[in-house]
Order: sequence, then C-alpha cells, then structure tokens
Amino acid sequence: MASNLQTNLGERGLGGAGHLQQVPFDETTLVVVEVRMLKKLQPVQLEPQGWSVVPAFYGGDVNTGIFQLPLYNGSPPRELLAEMKAGDWRVALEQALASRAIKLVESASVEV
Repeated sequence: MASNLQTNLGERGLGGAGHLQQVPFDETTLVVVEVRMLKKLQPVQLEPQGWSVVPAFYGGDVNTGIFQLPLYNGSPPRELLAEMKAGDWRVALEQALASRAIKLVESASVEV
C-alpha cells in the first residue's frame, strides 16, 4: 500500500495538474483536513485533535503538491468555515487567531 501512495504522490503531487471530476471548479473551494484520534472501536469513538485548510484550486488547476500545514486545535468552527468560503480565507483565519476564536496546536503540523 505504501508504494501505491508514493507512486500517486510522485505522479500527481509533484507539479502535474489534476482533475477532480466530482468537484466543479471554484477558486473559493477549500479542502479542510481534520485529524482525529481513534479512542475506541466498539462503539467507534473519535476525538478531534486538530484541523487545517488548503485551497483546492490554484491558478485554474487542481492544487497539487505536498503541503505542511499548521494544525489548529479541535474541530473547525462552522461559522469560520462559512467566513472562509465567503471571503478571503487567509484573512478569516488571521482574524480568528487574533480574536482567539481558534488557536494553533503548539509544535504541530499536518502534511497532506
């Protein structure tokens, strides 16, 4: 399985444009990555650890690559997701950090 993942990253993640047929092109589309810890199998119990965001498209193409992203604590607030979708997502994140509506997980990041 690891070799398939490496092959896919090598083919698509290092500069080649991709196509997500099920996702219509929209420059405001964001990919939200949520990290959860599996605490229990029966019943399944997941505990949010953090989240991050990256634009789905860049320059008219699917945004491909390997990204090291900051990890924000907990789960993304729905209000913040709506603000990021409606306007400049970077500004919305900066304002949320400045107002302490969200906070960074110290010494942590996520690579996607």
